[in-house]
Amino acid sequence: MKLDKNDILLFSGDSITDGNRGKCMDCNHIMGHGYQYIVASQLALENAENMPKFINKGYSGERAENLLEKWQEDVIDNKPTILSILVGANDGRHGYFAGITPDETARRYPITAENRERMYAELRERRSTVADKMKKATTEEEIAEIADSQFINK
Repeated sequence: MKLDKNDILLFSGDSITDGNRGKCMDCNHIMGHGYQYIVASQLALENAENMPKFINKGYSGERAENLLEKWQEDVIDNKPTILSILVGANDGRHGYFAGITPDETARRYPITAENRERMYAELRERRSTVADKMKKATTEEEIAEIADSQFINK
């Protein structure tokens, strides 16, 4: 993917996106240790002459509703030209790891299927609002293609 000097690729999501990243300006760990690190490293190498900017706004334990709460600060204020969103792993796990029944999980964490769909629709809408100002958008397929190219012998 060709990036320009003004491009900002922002990763937003849960602990998979967080990737155990450093929360300070430690350049060795600021992107984390997962897919976002692989994608950013590959794109930085391919576009070294333009020096695009990469930002990781993944948070361990984050759920879709948490992304919505931080959307302005984490996404809009950073003005990304490319946005990657990966969230949802934590939305269903809270009850499972606590050893409580699905009914009790639903009572403690009242996210019904309708609410979940509403939250994801709102995330998609907010992403679209940002996308209007973006010249590119990453898809899961583009990210997978970059990540796969690092591990699959051709």
